[in-house]
Amino acid sequence: MNPLAARMAACLGLVVGLVASAGPVQAQGARSNTPEYFYQPTSGGMSLSFEGHQLLSGSTSTSVSGAKTNDIKLSKMGFAFDCSYGFSDEWAFSAKMALDNRTTDITTTAGTLTSYKQTGRSDVTLMLTNISALGAWSLNIGVGAGLSPGKRLDYTATEDGNNLSGGTSIINYLGLSTTVGSGNYFGGKIQYMTRTQGTGNTNGSAAQDYSIDGGNTATVAAFIATDFAPISADLALAYNFIDPIVYTYSASSTVTANAFQSVQIDAGVQYSLAPAVNLRLGYQMLMFGEQARSAQTTVAAYNESTGSFRLRFEF
Repeated sequence: MNPLAARMAACLGLVVGLVASAGPVQAQGARSNTPEYFYQPTSGGMSLSFEGHQLLSGSTSTSVSGAKTNDIKLSKMGFAFDCSYGFSDEWAFSAKMALDNRTTDITTTAGTLTSYKQTGRSDVTLMLTNISALGAWSLNIGVGAGLSPGKRLDYTATEDGNNLSGGTSIINYLGLSTTVGSGNYFGGKIQYMTRTQGTGNTNGSAAQDYSIDGGNTATVAAFIATDFAPISADLALAYNFIDPIVYTYSASSTVTANAFQSVQIDAGVQYSLAPAVNLRLGYQMLMFGEQARSAQTTVAAYNESTGSFRLRFEF
């Protein structure tokens, strides 16, 4: 197994999907006068969403004490599902899950290539959301949790890992949005995700459990959206702050991945194929600065770009 690659994937997985897709086109079953960024169904309405996504580019390298050790190439393809229900004009509930196949190709400076894979479902995210009028603005509140049905399994040279976090996360956000003209919006959101202690497994020939602590994530985001009926366009910018993560294998074996930050850009276009069917094409860029993964090991700065499409049906 490659512990560095496993820890790197664990850290990078924390920041994916923190900022929701944005855009102002509203199908018939959506609450009116709210942007796609804070979408929720109208009272008594339900929505089902299906998304396909693929990593378009993502590569970096590692170094130890300033000397390059590996080239790393990332790839990912998968699907996401979302089901939402509006209890009232203010309150709604949603459940989200994704299925992904991820590959991390590590090539040493000597030219040896090893591929590591993560397959299967991610944590289930359950959210209760509220939209309330605040003068000319809308106040948006969300509380929820990310639930992992099992341990996080590291990937090794012979065994696939999984996409689970291995623990429970508590998610809270607060946002504001307002209308500009007809169907145009801007606003922002702050979100904090608290991770309780998780459990991982080295998943090798001598597999052992270990604890995962930290990795709490704070996000500050802003968005704009404009309507060029029947097509709309949107742009969101976010800054993610990820706390240190401590992996404890035994009383005498602890590895700490240092805190790091990332910038996230989301852009997209939407089109209402029918009053209750919405199509969205999206693009996301995640930009990571240089990361100190341990006292000696550093991951070079790099970008990840992802393309996606989404169909949402409302009932």
